[in-house]
Amino acid sequence: MAILKATVLTRANKICKREETDIDDILLESMLEISIRTGSVADLATGNTVADTAYVSAPTDLAGKLIHSLYINDDNPLDEITWSQYLKNNMAGYCLYKDRIYLRPMPSSSSDVYYCEYSKIDDDVDSIGLDTVFQEPLIRLTAAKLYEKYEMYDKIDFQMTLYERALIRCGAGKEPTAPVCQYNGGEL
Repeated sequence: MAILKATVLTRANKICKREETDIDDILLESMLEISIRTGSVADLATGNTVADTAYVSAPTDLAGKLIHSLYINDDNPLDEITWSQYLKNNMAGYCLYKDRIYLRPMPSSSSDVYYCEYSKIDDDVDSIGLDTVFQEPLIRLTAAKLYEKYEMYDKIDFQMTLYERALIRCGAGKEPTAPVCQYNGGEL
């Protein structure tokens, strides 16, 4: 059974005493936060470098500009760096800028790239890509973000507390966890 967008919308509206009809942007933000905290909605993806080209194209279904655990061939993972650090040419790593993943050092030959990506919610579907165990945290975080949208700051803290408690019940704990895409030497 999947989490339904209609269920989240109905519960968040009831909690916040609102009559929202479209919460896709808030829902995406909430899903991404839960995804980062728990490793949900993360997939191992691949790409190929071209010799003497400093970038690979980013996936078109990437959500929130989130990529983690990038490897080139079987080497150690590259660290994420900022666009500014990349431009200064002083740090090895990768950065996502616009629709490309820039790599430093620049590959001198064609190589395989493996990385963990977070995929978008399809705006046309009513089914959420999180496991059903995350329904309550998703509802609570969505309600908190809905309060934030209407600048009802006194209500946000209570919903965030309920969100954190719901995550603990799901086994996610209080601290963000590292992404869980595992690289296993090129096998998908």
